[in-house]
Amino acid sequence: MEVRDDVVYNKTMDRDDFLEPPVRSMKKKLSRYSRELFFKQTPFAVNGFLRKRYYVRWYKMWEYARSLAYLDIKPGEKVLDFGGGATLPVFWLAGKGCEVVSADINEKLAEHTNVVAKKNGWKLKGTTINLCESTVPAEWGSFDYVISFCTIEHLEEKSLQFALKRLAGALADGGIMALTFYYGEEAPTENSLRNSSDIRKLVKISGLEVVGNKDFIDAGIRFKLKNRKEYFYYTFGSLFLKKR
Repeated sequence: MEVRDDVVYNKTMDRDDFLEPPVRSMKKKLSRYSRELFFKQTPFAVNGFLRKRYYVRWYKMWEYARSLAYLDIKPGEKVLDFGGGATLPVFWLAGKGCEVVSADINEKLAEHTNVVAKKNGWKLKGTTINLCESTVPAEWGSFDYVISFCTIEHLEEKSLQFALKRLAGALADGGIMALTFYYGEEAPTENSLRNSSDIRKLVKISGLEVVGNKDFIDAGIRFKLKNRKEYFYYTFGSLFLKKR
């Protein structure tokens, strides 16, 4: 990951982020890939729901495109996904030649991940191992990157602490972890990150160092987003962390 002085990496969601050339380019690639999967009759999951999709909503695409654009993961590199079984980023990374392990406790998503991997000959493994309770298996080795998109806000504090430490431990020296999460005082889950204090606490638990801007930037924009059958005014946050 090349760190640029002109990029604010750790921040909340803003639709103008799609104007950044790397993010815009990645959005186009992922959008094209989602259509390819649709025409191949290959379902993928969003927020745990598996079905055939032609596109991904813009705020979910913000998580995916922005994280993957700045990580700039190369073919052959190893990636550990936490909580994103059968999702677009997992399939896209495997399809471009990365070695990917996706840990998701949803059996249906893990099984579908393996079915699609076998069909395409990818180095992709779906597993239901619960990294909130179990350590990362030694045979997996270390990873160049860990990715987790909107998973951590669904974990209780003890589970989050355990998972973050184990995920950080799975990184090779210099490896990068990219996280996205619900953010704001009105975010719908009990363990959503509410403010900068919650961000600092998360970084401390991980034992990793922040990549780029050390102070998390809240753009102050809130969106009316649906969670199940209710609407809340909140946003998403993005954080990049590095193992020393």
